[in-house]
Amino acid sequence: MLNAYAKRSRLGPVTQPLSNSLPGSPFFAFPRVRPAGVTLSGSPAESYEQFEGRWCMKITTPVGAFTDVVLPVPTPISIPGGDITALVHIESAATCLSVNLFAADSVGYVNYSYAGQTNPASPTFPTIARQGYVHVGINLPTGDNATDPQREWIVGGGAGMAFATTPVAAAKLRITPAAGTQATVRIFGVWHKERAKQSSIVLTFDDGWATQHSAALPILEKYGLRASLGIIGPLINQSTYMTTAQLREFIAAGSECVVHGNPSNPAYPGRLNLACYDTIPEIRADLRANADFLRSNDLVTNNSDQFYIYPQGVWQHAKDDRRILDALAQEGFTAARGTVTNAVSIIGGRWAKYDRWQIPIVGHLWAGAGAGAEDANITRIISRVTAAVNQGRCPWLTFHHFRAPTSAQDIDPANFEKICAAIADLINSGAAVNLLATEFVAQALAQ
Repeated sequence: MLNAYAKRSRLGPVTQPLSNSLPGSPFFAFPRVRPAGVTLSGSPAESYEQFEGRWCMKITTPVGAFTDVVLPVPTPISIPGGDITALVHIESAATCLSVNLFAADSVGYVNYSYAGQTNPASPTFPTIARQGYVHVGINLPTGDNATDPQREWIVGGGAGMAFATTPVAAAKLRITPAAGTQATVRIFGVWHKERAKQSSIVLTFDDGWATQHSAALPILEKYGLRASLGIIGPLINQSTYMTTAQLREFIAAGSECVVHGNPSNPAYPGRLNLACYDTIPEIRADLRANADFLRSNDLVTNNSDQFYIYPQGVWQHAKDDRRILDALAQEGFTAARGTVTNAVSIIGGRWAKYDRWQIPIVGHLWAGAGAGAEDANITRIISRVTAAVNQGRCPWLTFHHFRAPTSAQDIDPANFEKICAAIADLINSGAAVNLLATEFVAQALAQ
C-alpha cells in the first residue's frame, strides 16, 4: 500500500498540454525492453516494469559495485548548453550512494565530466539525501562550485567535456551503491535539451520580519514584482515582526502568505525544525497550527495554505524516513521549499512536479564587511539567476531581513534592489516571468 506522500507524488499519465515544457530529445524514454544501443556493466539485475503508471528500466546493482547504463550515442550530439536530464526513482537513499550522469568527447572517456544526485554517507540532518522520484538535471557550471557542485558538470578526466565547442560522443548513467549494499533504481528516461519554454522566477521571504514590509515591499512595487511570504503564525503582531494588517498590504499588492514554522520541543533543545517531533500526529499539529493562522486571519489566497517552507530546510529525520512528508500530504499540502542550494535551480516543464517537495533555492547570506565581499556576493546571485534563466531553469530566491547588515540573514535594501532590477530586466526581455510559489506549483501539476 502506498503511503500518503507516495500517493501525492506518484508518476501518472500526462493528461494536460505541456504548456511550459520543451521536452528535449531522448537517449531513451519509458522502455519496455532494453533500448537499442543501451549496454550495462557490472552484471546487475535488470527488468522492465510499469511503476505507478509509467514503464521503466529497473536496475539492482551487485553488492558494493556500481552499474553503468551506457546510453546510445550512434553519432556525436551537439549539446552546447550541457543540459542532460534523467528521471529516476531511487528505492532507498540509505543504499544508493549516487546516481550520476557522465558525458565525454570520445568513447574512451579521456575528457569527460559528471554530476548527479549524491546521498552523503551520514548527514546530521539529511536535507541533501533523496529517495523516491529524482529529476536529475545537469547544466554547465556557473563558477560557484564551492557551494553548488552537485547538479553542475564537474571535470572527471582530462580537460572535462567541452560542451560549448565539442559534441558529446559518449554518455552513461552510473548507479553506485553504498558500501556493502545493493542499490535499486528505476530509470524512466534520459533526455538532452529538456527545459522550460519560459523560466519562472519565484521570490520568497522567510519568517515575516517587519523589514520585509518597510524596506522590501516598496522595492517590489517599484519593479512590479511579487513574493511569497513564509509566515510563522505565533510571531506575527510581535515586536520586530509584521502585523496582520501589513501582511494584507502585501496580499493587496499581489504577493501571498504561505505556511512556515518555528517548531520547538523541549525534548530537542535548539532543533527548530519538524524533526523535533517523533510522531506524525505531532508534526501534523504543528503544520495545522501555522496553516490555521493564515486561514483564521483571512490571509489565504490561491490555496497558499497548502504550500510549506521547511524550517531550517529539514524535510526528513533520516534517510528514507517519510514522517514529515507523510504529515504534509495528510494535511493537504501540495509542495514545499527547502534551503538546499546544491541542486542548482529547479527545471520547469513536465517533470517539475516530482521536485516539488524539495524545491532548491538561490539563497543570500551576508558576505561580511570585508572590502568588496558583499558586492561580489550580489553579483554572484544575479549571475546565478541569469544563468538559470538562460538554461531554462526556474530560480527561487530566498531572503530574510532587509536592513543594514549585522548578521548573516541581513541584506541591504540597496542590494536587494540591484537583484530586483536584474530580475525585471530578464522579465522585460521575455526570458522569464515572476510567479508566486502557488502559481509555480499549479503550473507544475498541470504539466
